[in-house]
Amino acid sequence: MPGSSDFSRFLANVIELEETLGMVTGMIATLREQLMEVLPEFGRHLGYHGKAINSHSTGWVSRTTGETSGPDADWDKHETSRVDASDKPSKKIKSWFGYGVHLIADTQYEIPVAMHLTPASHAEQIELRVMLKETFAETPELAERCRDCSADRGLDSAETKALLWDVYDIRPLIDTRELWREEKQHPDDDPSKPITRPRFPERVDTIVHTEKGSIHVRRVRSGCPRVA
Repeated sequence: MPGSSDFSRFLANVIELEETLGMVTGMIATLREQLMEVLPEFGRHLGYHGKAINSHSTGWVSRTTGETSGPDADWDKHETSRVDASDKPSKKIKSWFGYGVHLIADTQYEIPVAMHLTPASHAEQIELRVMLKETFAETPELAERCRDCSADRGLDSAETKALLWDVYDIRPLIDTRELWREEKQHPDDDPSKPITRPRFPERVDTIVHTEKGSIHVRRVRSGCPRVA
């Protein structure tokens, strides 16, 4: 097995080739375009996913240098909210020091088409839009071939969906986040039923809608919504 010094020299050479010639990132674009030539459906269905990578550094700043042992990394945190069986809300916060891997891949062949490595604090929503613009500018044929792009609910953003649908004519397969919370505080709230709000709040109306956009008509007698 090669020793640690061999790996260090190899990594230094790879970093130099990337910084001077862009050969590492260039390989991704070259392989992407080669696969598009031999696979007619490659790139038709794309998907995005982000992954947190912990650094070996502790993230603490040195008193002498004012830097950490991982100067390219930084801190980020992920907060999740949930409601337990007793309807008591709780929050869980996870923080880490390191990096974020942002990946766009073909979901049919499970092969990457674009990748970014950033400090941990870079927002996934912004990074996704940057990667889409950058990738489709480098390979316009991929934008013409792509039919849909999927991501998890955390990537729900009007700006991202508008970019995909209005600019590139790509269907965004991103679920809508459920952000309405006021109705859950009402004593007569039924968790088994979707939250609805008046379609025209300035007037009394039986037409209501859910957060995901589905339209319902509320029965006057029972008060239960039914699909229009």
